[in-house]
Amino acid sequence: MSRPKGSQNKITTEVKEQLQSLIDEVVNSIDVNSMDTNQKLKLLQLSLHYVLPKLRSTETVENKHEDLPLFIEVLERKEGEQEEENWDDNFEVTEVHKIDPVSSKVS
Repeated sequence: MSRPKGSQNKITTEVKEQLQSLIDEVVNSIDVNSMDTNQKLKLLQLSLHYVLPKLRSTETVENKHEDLPLFIEVLERKEGEQEEENWDDNFEVTEVHKIDPVSSKVS
């Protein structure tokens, strides 16, 4: 009879537990203070692979954005308006130009 789906293999579980115990003993027996700098760096280099996730190479995907038309408004001063306090009210739109980004046509 086979084991139920999703259950752990008994031998695999026992082997993992024994390896974990062995690793714990070895790590606890390391005297880091007695190591020179090169040994400490090598220890870090080897152990970081098991602590930090490895970075995957990433691909840059360029998102294409639709170019929108550019509108240019030509303003002229309104007749008879000379007040500097309300300068934004002194002008009116007399022409509007649309520039198509694809063809660069001005309409």
